[in-house]
Amino acid sequence: MAAKIIIILVIPVLFFSYVGNDPMKTAKNSTRNIAIVNEDDGADYQEDILYLGRNVAESLGKESQYNWSVVNRNTAESGLQKKQYDAVIYLPSTFTKSVLTFNEEDPVKANIKYKIQPSLNAENAERVQKELETAKNNIN
Repeated sequence: MAAKIIIILVIPVLFFSYVGNDPMKTAKNSTRNIAIVNEDDGADYQEDILYLGRNVAESLGKESQYNWSVVNRNTAESGLQKKQYDAVIYLPSTFTKSVLTFNEEDPVKANIKYKIQPSLNAENAERVQKELETAKNNIN
């Protein structure tokens, strides 16, 4: 009988020592960093060369809960693999050229791509997704 009481007392103690102080706590796996790969080659516009990718890259980090960094493609891919970035957004080489077609009969859509860190938990992946959608809307 005493053995049963000891088992009844020991099992909850072991369980709560395993779970810790906050059983609802989830592991934080977000870095709050987003990389920008700006491959924009610019375009001629009214006897000048514009690089709209630079302007976009500078403005994305404003009013954001994330740290935005402009890096090259290799650094971004490596950082995503090493979980240093929650996401990478790519501005293509034709970005400025595409944006400058807005007034033409057949405008070309600036095709912005991004990758989200695959190891993020659902909550953090959703936050990053919303941040990237907001960024895309601000660009457009």
